[in-house]
Amino acid sequence: MTAYSARRFVIWGVLFLAFYLAAPWIVFDMRQPAYAFDEDYFEGVRVAYGPRPRRLIASPSYHSFFYDGTEWPFKVFRNFCESWLSDHQFAKPNRWREKDDMVCK
Repeated sequence: MTAYSARRFVIWGVLFLAFYLAAPWIVFDMRQPAYAFDEDYFEGVRVAYGPRPRRLIASPSYHSFFYDGTEWPFKVFRNFCESWLSDHQFAKPNRWREKDDMVCK
């Protein structure tokens, strides 16, 4: 690998990482939560999937308001969504809780 191709590789890697870290603020509307369609509360805490995706990126699945978690922003940015939920005091949806419980066992 020449110095030129190594430099290009590093530049593209840095650009990709910068885009991935900045993308949630482009994809999501941080002011509103994306409520789950099949549950309202878990142990007294409101359930959501994370911040609501912008309408042009992913529209709600149910009644133009609720999400079911299969939308691509929730899959690609799941770690970001989980940290947003904990920062804004929302509970994780049942799908995500079940998956976390299976990993722990």
